[in-house]
Formats: sequence, structure tokens, C-alpha cells
Amino acid sequence: MSFSEKRLNLLNKGAIADVQIIVGFGPSQPIKYPASRVHLISSSEYFKRLIADSREKSGKCIVVRLPAIQPAEVVRRVIEFTFLGGKMQTELEDRALCVGLIVASEKYELEELGQYCKHVLLNKFLTVDSFWPIFNAFHDKHPLVYEATQEFLAENSEAVLKHGAMLTISLQALSAFLQDPNLHIYSEMKLVQACMNYAFANAGEEDAKSIFRRVALPHLRLYNLEKEEDADVLNVFLTENEYLCVAINMFPTEFNRILEVVMYKLYNPVEFCSKKLPRKQRPAKVCFLPKVPIFTGHIFFLSRESWNQNMIIGAPETKFVLSFEAPRNMTIAELQTLHPVRISHFNITDVRESTFLNPVNSRWLLPSSVKIGENTQFELDETEKDNILLTWATWKTSLQVNQGSQVTIEVCFDEPCLFRRTALQFEQNVAFEGIHFRFKMFQREKKNSEWLEVIGSVVNIFKDLSFFKV
Repeated sequence: MSFSEKRLNLLNKGAIADVQIIVGFGPSQPIKYPASRVHLISSSEYFKRLIADSREKSGKCIVVRLPAIQPAEVVRRVIEFTFLGGKMQTELEDRALCVGLIVASEKYELEELGQYCKHVLLNKFLTVDSFWPIFNAFHDKHPLVYEATQEFLAENSEAVLKHGAMLTISLQALSAFLQDPNLHIYSEMKLVQACMNYAFANAGEEDAKSIFRRVALPHLRLYNLEKEEDADVLNVFLTENEYLCVAINMFPTEFNRILEVVMYKLYNPVEFCSKKLPRKQRPAKVCFLPKVPIFTGHIFFLSRESWNQNMIIGAPETKFVLSFEAPRNMTIAELQTLHPVRISHFNITDVRESTFLNPVNSRWLLPSSVKIGENTQFELDETEKDNILLTWATWKTSLQVNQGSQVTIEVCFDEPCLFRRTALQFEQNVAFEGIHFRFKMFQREKKNSEWLEVIGSVVNIFKDLSFFKV
């Protein structure tokens, strides 16, 4: 044993105690614990006040009386923790005692004890099997226990969602669970299905539809449902107008946007949960330039006027810069770049007779460098064939971006090349919620001259389009 633990044994025997804590009142036999005055008052304002206000003594010891607490061992462990300077003589082996100490830490104003036991609870006692009983009992009663369950959910949300004990929790606990900001669940449909199962399992005096609509619906992010998911199961719980809103949102084409506007004029607007970000923050996939289909006239009627209007020739050194302010914490995992045709390999015959060109041969020009900021270099993952003047490549990376930080992506080409002008433009549409990007194109007049801005504009990349998925 350490010196402190030897002194603790002396304290427990009463040899060096100067405080006696008596737990419990009334007919039941109170429990007495010897304690150290200096350790209690230096650790807790609560005990400092009790000791200062106490007028009762037992021999040389000041007597402090506390209401009964469960488990009974809580007070002994509190004395042990304060006496040993923020540690336990033996590990906590009982979940109820660990939770009881967290509750006591708030009552006795022992913040360090609460944090210590929260760590033990999270790493030792919180499991997929024990999560729901703990969450159900303490989600609204003690913030430290709730924080531990939140941290557990960050890694175990889907496993917890599948556990049968979810069907036994209270309506209030289900509502708190759905509002938890740390739910890491890729598909909102999994939450929808779990809530439907809960509603049917708890239908009694109140029917399943009423439970679902009152408890779950206000917190489900139905606008996150995607077209490959089966939304028909929601027919039972939604009104006709609500179901139409969900269905239309799952197919966000321009035609459906028009339908949505028309429907809003015919029916009362529908409001679901306003949070449209997925529960789990998916990695950001950024397309440097949009995939705009080539206009047929570019191929068959390449007049001088058509060239001037629709084609751009990149100088021997051309750089494209895309910058934006991160709207939230995110991970940029993938970048797609358009690849131009080398000017030396371009002629009218190629354009008219080719259907698809091989993106890895000398006809296509891969960027000389692709990076974010100063240090992050992308790695080429694969190339794709798309149309006869441009093709795409996918670059992989993993960059953590904090909310509010400025992100700058650069793509450079060393050789002269040919671009479609439509590949360098983004159409803005205020009907879509998106991220504002600043796009610039630079060229050098001579090999060592400064970069000169050729094209610059503010563009908008929308979250529900394929080239930027969040």
C-alpha cells in the first residue's frame, strides 16, 4: 500500500479522524463514518458549510449528519476519494454505486468525483445492453450521466437502436433520444422504423399513430430520406399532404420543385424537423467543376463565334482555385476534377468521330498538382469516362475542417489545354440551400510571371446535388 492508503486505513479505524459523518435519521440504525476535516473542507464547499455550522461533537470529532443515500456505500467512497486526493483505493465494480456517486457528486459539490465516475461509467459500465436502463432512468435527472450516454452514442448509435430494450423506455426518454445531437446514424429511415416499432409496442390507451406523431414526428428529419429508401411505410402515420411533401423531397428534380411550390399553394404548408443535416456528419465530397453535358452545337458547328463563346484555351500554366467557409465541422474525403483535352492532341476530326476517349492516355491532361491549402496533397484514386471533351478523376484525402475556417482548393495544369466554358460556371438558384464558393481561374503570361486572374466569380454548390454530398 502507498503511504496515503496506509493513512486511509488509520482514518477508517478512527485513529486520525476529527469528523464523524452520521448517515440516516429516524428508527433505522444510522451508519457512522470517520473522516478528515481538512480533506473534506478542501474538496467540497458543501462539507465546509456543514462542518462550520455543526454544533454537535462526539469526543474529539465534529459530528455531521447526512440524509440516507443509496447505495449506502456512497458516503464511504466519497470520504475515500477526498482523502486520497482524487482517486479510489479500489476500483468501482458496481454500476449502481458508480451512478450513485455521480448523483452524490452534484449534491456534495464534488466536481472532480463526478468527472471521475463519469469516465468509469462510460468506459466500464455503459454497454449496448445497459444503455437503455441507464438512459431511461437518468436522461433528465443528472447531466453527467446524460453526457456519458451522449459520448457512448457517438460510437454505438446504430447498435443501441437495434436493441429490444428500446421498446420499454418512457415516452420522455424516446423524445430525448431523438433530440440527442450525437446520434451517428447514416439513414434517417432506421430511426423512423425504430420509432414505428416503438409506437406499435406501446400502443394501449393511446394508439400507435398518436404516439408516433406526438413523440417521434417532431424530431424525425424526414427531409433527409433518400430516394432509394422505402417511404411507403410512413403512409400509416402521415397525412396525405405530409406524405406528398416527403415523397417530393426524395426526388429533388426541377420538375418536383415546381410541384412542391404548386402543392404549397393548394394545401397548407407542412413543417417537419427543421434540421436537414444527416445525423452522422458524412464526409464531404467536392466536385471542382460541375458535370455539364456538352452541347451538340459545340461538336458539329465549331465556328469562330462558337469557339469564342463556348471554349476556353488554358495557357501553359493554368490554376483553378475554389474557396469556401466551412458551415460546420466536416471531413473532406474526396475531390472530383475535370480534365481538359491537351491542345496538341485536339482537332476537328477527333471531336466528330470520337465517342469516348481514354482518360489515361496522352490525349487527356491530368493536373500537375491538386491540394487543399498549403500541405494537403490529394492522391489519385480512379478516372472516369464521360464525354468527348472532358473526363473526370477522383482524388482521395482526409482533411478535418473546423466550422468557420476558410478552405482553399487548388488544381494546377502545366501544359496548354482546352476547356468548355460551361465547365467553368455554376448556376445559382436560391431555392436550394447550399454553400457559397468563390471560384477563380489564373494563368501565367510567361513561365515565371505572376498569376493573373482570368475568371472570378462567387458560385453556389448545393447540398442536394450529386457533386457535393454532405
